[in-house]
Amino acid sequence: MLFPPPGACDRCSSSGLEPVTLSGRGVVLAWTRISAAGAPPEFTELARLQGGYDVVLVELEEGPRITAQLVEGHPEVGASVEAELRRLYDDEGVRRYGFKFRRVVASPPSQVPQGPSAPYPPS
Repeated sequence: MLFPPPGACDRCSSSGLEPVTLSGRGVVLAWTRISAAGAPPEFTELARLQGGYDVVLVELEEGPRITAQLVEGHPEVGASVEAELRRLYDDEGVRRYGFKFRRVVASPPSQVPQGPSAPYPPS
């Protein structure tokens, strides 16, 4: 699996590659915090303004592993996350976009109706 998709396979030079749609949902396997001193040049300003930024290694539901920045939430191994297309940085007047992850907050379990008006017996 390659992103962005190349024109041909690196191994056999075939151009018959098939696109695969990924859910963008996965689980954090590991994370680290990048400080201004360790940030690539295009992210130095972000790291300086925020005091660093978090990068996560995510295993997607379909199996591939992806590294990307984490926004909205504290990183935690085992946390559910979802990819979204976001602005990464501006370079020479060109705005660059890419994927970042945000934590997915689990919705509370649905309430089972109780009492005489319940349409079925509570479990």
